Order: sequence, then structure tokens, then C-alpha cells
Amino acid sequence: MLYVRFEVKGDRYLVDVATIVEVVPCVKMKAAPQAPRYIAGIMNYRGECIPVIDASMLLAGEVAQARLGTRILVCEYTHPTHGGITLGVLVENALETLAFNETDFQSSGIEINAAGYLGKVAIRHGEMYQEIALADVLPEDAYPLLFAKADPGCVA
Repeated sequence: MLYVRFEVKGDRYLVDVATIVEVVPCVKMKAAPQAPRYIAGIMNYRGECIPVIDASMLLAGEVAQARLGTRILVCEYTHPTHGGITLGVLVENALETLAFNETDFQSSGIEINAAGYLGKVAIRHGEMYQEIALADVLPEDAYPLLFAKADPGCVA
């Protein structure tokens, strides 16, 4: 399986490329006033307004830094009751893809119910990489905000 690797506060995470439509550079976004801090803003993605969430804010409570390796993972996100949207996920140090076999992963030994999005861990060259399910990172209060009807008047 192929994964995009990114980092949050020095921890390495893996996202299955099958869940990603495209990896794009960090672009200037429109602010989303009064939105929760984990919503980084709104970006123009090929003429469509899409919300962008900040993985660093959701995982570590800190805003992602604008660095050379900061990217936006564009994903098609489907919720069982709210429908589907295109969503951007702002991540730091997303500079490579890595291939792992399913047998490369093992349990972390810790089960955190509030962090059900965290998957198994792989170790390569002394470094640990944890799978993450982006679709499960969103808090419940995000659904009414992100799955609201899109504004057809978005202009970049």
C-alpha cells in the first residue's frame, strides 16, 4: 500500500493515497471568521470553494506552520448521514510517499477511544509511522459546518 507521510510536532503519520484526490501546495486561503480553530479557511480548488481543516490543530492543538513542505491533501469525504464533500486537509512536511505492506504494521499497544482515527504503527529505519484515517479525525461539531450547502458564488 502507498501512503503520504506527514508530520505533526515531529510525529510521523501516514495517510493511504487511495483516500486522497490530489496533493497541492499550500495556497492562500480565505479566512473563515467565527469558525472553529481547526478550520484553516476556504480555498479555490479548480474553481470550487472547499473548506480546509488543519490536521495539526486537530491532532496537537497547534496551527500548522507555513513551511516548504506544508501541503493540502484534497480528499473526497463521505459521511454516512451527511453526504459527501471535497475537503482539504492542511498538513506539514508532506514531502514523500512511502510503501508499506499490511504485515509491516503492528498495534501501538494503546487504545484511545477519543482518538479512534489512529491506526497501527510501522517502524522503518528506527522511525515510527502511524496510520491515520482522515475521515475519522473530524469532531462531531464539524459536520453541520462542513456539510452545509456550498455557496455557488465563490470567486477566487
